[in-house]
Amino acid sequence: IASVSVDVAIPLAGRRPRNLNVNRNYRKDGSVIWVHKSASAIRDATDNSVRSLIAVLIDITRSKQIEIALQQLNLQLKNLVQERTADLRAANQTLREEIAGRIQVEKELSFSRDRLRELSRRLVEVQEEERRIIAQELHDRAGQTLSALSINLTILKEQLAADSQRGIGTRLTDSIELSTDVINVIRSVVSSHFIDAVAGH
Repeated sequence: IASVSVDVAIPLAGRRPRNLNVNRNYRKDGSVIWVHKSASAIRDATDNSVRSLIAVLIDITRSKQIEIALQQLNLQLKNLVQERTADLRAANQTLREEIAGRIQVEKELSFSRDRLRELSRRLVEVQEEERRIIAQELHDRAGQTLSALSINLTILKEQLAADSQRGIGTRLTDSIELSTDVINVIRSVVSSHFIDAVAGH
């Protein structure tokens, strides 16, 4: 050992020897050596005077190196735990944000589905209303026109002379029957539409 400063405390009478501090020293090659120092007093049996001192130096470099290594490992473990904790917090925050985003998307999708159902229902109502209007127009205009045509044909048939009726009477009768059939078809379609519309509601 290049140099070791040893502080020796002489125990007082009746007290136990006191262990001294652990010191870090250096060898000639510059390497570190840890030394545990202790001292004890040898007293005279007759007058209890101190005759000599015994200093004990113990090389504890290996155990100190293990202790330092453990401290470094504990520090590394602490840092690793802190890093992992920070990573977990960040991951949890990201997960919470993703969950919140999905919940928001689901709400928006639910709103969109409800809106789509409402628009579909409204579209059906509008289509039904258009059909009702068309059917009513068909019933009112076409039916009235065909009815007038049938009446005119009937009057025309009655006003024709006997000779003329033999020639075209059959065609007039067929035309009157066709117009009557068309009127009945229109009325049947309109009535069926109204029944379906009422049943649908």
